[in-house]
Amino acid sequence: MIRWVLLACLGWAACERPEVAPIPEDLYVKLLGEAALVRAVYETTLDTALTSALFLQALDANGVRPGQFDSAHAVYMMDVDGQKARWSRVLDDLRLVEQRLAEEKVRLSQRDTIP
Repeated sequence: MIRWVLLACLGWAACERPEVAPIPEDLYVKLLGEAALVRAVYETTLDTALTSALFLQALDANGVRPGQFDSAHAVYMMDVDGQKARWSRVLDDLRLVEQRLAEEKVRLSQRDTIP
């Protein structure tokens, strides 16, 4: 009987404890951005081998194993409002990248037209 009570208490305590993501939120947001870019490559190429390799390379470059990302994704997805805010950060970051690329394109085109 005591064993069942202890197991019930341990189970209840485990359910009450919020899960902790295995990677920091800032890194997760960065990897969400990478995933969005990889998704854009997939939509252009329909090459799953290429896009899988690209995302695995992004994970590896940031010292994250695929299982860690999957676990973090599951934890962060439990907080819907937080996930909306994280995606908003991703979109802001991607807009900055787009702006920098446009500025670089203008700079390079001006350099090419100078006699």
